[in-house]
Amino acid sequence: WDFGGHVEYYVSHDLVLRWCRESVFVVMARLDRNRELEAENLKFWLQFIVTCMQARQEIKPSVIIACSFRDRLCKEEVEQVEEWEAQLTKRLSRVFKDKLKIHDKVFLLNTLEHDESMHKFQQVLSAECERVRLAQAKMPRVCSDVTQAFKQRQLETGCILRREHFVNTVLYEPLQAQLVNHEILCDKDTFLEDHSRLIKIALQ
Repeated sequence: WDFGGHVEYYVSHDLVLRWCRESVFVVMARLDRNRELEAENLKFWLQFIVTCMQARQEIKPSVIIACSFRDRLCKEEVEQVEEWEAQLTKRLSRVFKDKLKIHDKVFLLNTLEHDESMHKFQQVLSAECERVRLAQAKMPRVCSDVTQAFKQRQLETGCILRREHFVNTVLYEPLQAQLVNHEILCDKDTFLEDHSRLIKIALQ
């Protein structure tokens, strides 16, 4: 889920975060802006995550901090940023130590090329996602059986609703053809067909 930073999106972020469990968050900052302001922005978003997930704090969310636009800095500035990020990690880890699992390294990313920092970032993110996947609660047997049966039934020929010519029939009428979008109609037909298969599986 890509959380936009604009204020008007905060409500939708809240709705999503309240139901997150065993999550991995990548919180971004920019290296081409005032670093102290960016540090405050990072703190704001970490607190935002904590506040929204307050009811599910038995599980610490994992956080990876990454900073973009390293390519806009000269060599001396990169060295200064490396000192800044080391202090930043310690400070944020101390503030959120009981609430978030913050990775001990801030990734300084070159957004123009796939260099070593980007490769390392992807490795860490992949490892965190795999750790979360393995820690997830097991799917109930009945859900697993229905999922497998559904996949198998999708391979079968013929329509459960016996609507083989439904789309063409609707579009045959001149007025309907002007009002109905063919792609949307097909999507809705597939949606109803899939639900009918689930109902049939459940009844068997």
